[in-house]
Amino acid sequence: TKESPRMPLAHSVLLTEIMEEIRKQVGVAFS
Repeated sequence: TKESPRMPLAHSVLLTEIMEEIRKQVGVAFS
């Protein structure tokens, strides 16, 4: 996949928040 040379900070923050939320949901599902 082609990635842009630099990712906007806002996008990085949003992606991090989404990943953390997914981890929480998965943790609840598998605990």
